[in-house]
Amino acid sequence: MLVKIYRRKPPENSPQFAVVAHDSAWGDERGGERHATWSLVAEADLDRPAKDLPFNADEAKAAILNGGLYTYIHQTLPTPVAVKEAEAIHAFMLTVTLPLLKEAGEGMAVLGTGTLFRQDDRYFVVTADHVLRANAKDPTSTFIDLTEVAFPTRPKDASLFTLGKYTLWHSKPVHADVVVLELHSQETISKLKAGWGFLPFSQAGRFEDHDRFIISGFLEETAYLTGGVLRQSMINLTTDLLHFTPEVKDPTPSDRFLYLERDGVQFDGSEREIGSLCGVSGGPIWGFSMPAAGFWDPSRALQVVAVQSAEMERRWSRVMDWSAVRTILQRIDPPVTGV
Repeated sequence: MLVKIYRRKPPENSPQFAVVAHDSAWGDERGGERHATWSLVAEADLDRPAKDLPFNADEAKAAILNGGLYTYIHQTLPTPVAVKEAEAIHAFMLTVTLPLLKEAGEGMAVLGTGTLFRQDDRYFVVTADHVLRANAKDPTSTFIDLTEVAFPTRPKDASLFTLGKYTLWHSKPVHADVVVLELHSQETISKLKAGWGFLPFSQAGRFEDHDRFIISGFLEETAYLTGGVLRQSMINLTTDLLHFTPEVKDPTPSDRFLYLERDGVQFDGSEREIGSLCGVSGGPIWGFSMPAAGFWDPSRALQVVAVQSAEMERRWSRVMDWSAVRTILQRIDPPVTGV
């Protein structure tokens, strides 16, 4: 059976596809939708399917014979970048993406991930509200003692250091899973300056109009402490907007949803199996767009556009739009303006 394969747009990198018989009029009528809603991306022979066909040929044939249409979802490959560019982007994200931990007996517990920001002489950590709650599933539970929260003093093979004095700011009433910590300990700030780095708030932007999205953070399953030294690896998963809005507990205006697969595609193009995103909660969601012209630099290609909140394993990621963080920043004392 000869078929045509269409991809839904916008967004340009939508993971939703449709398959119809080669002589079907659906490709012209677009199922009654606007002409621009779908675009032809490939043709195939389901009787002799290619090995890399991203769906089951027999299942597709049965659906087409029964109803004339087969649909499936499949994440497209990342926007191609040169190896050196991918390395520079990883290094850029690594310096400002911070693992958050807490001592637990003789070991440590992974709370989540945060992003380091600064404005003038003020220094902040942005993360998810739930990772700092006594009960992560109850947004009304008390916050843990944040003076016990620790971070590694550098990205690799590091000892742990605590946050020290801080001011905590969060949504009131609690509706967005984001929180902002302003750091006051000069010793803590000096440690972070020496081993990590801080983004200007100008590096955050709108969620829309990006080529791809990158889920970034430190997986709990890769973390271990030995001899007082933490070893943990960062993951950077490329993804796209989910093509539907799922039902979730306590929906908020800040909710955005990104696509997940069993095998995640990392920014360098490599694939890895993703069992869970535990530990990534609170980490930055980056919007990636290749600059159209001018000198290439990671800071021109990337913006933080959301905060990782939750997941439906191997289906989708729930994130909080950066506008929720902006609302907090504008009402703290003194407010952070121009963000």
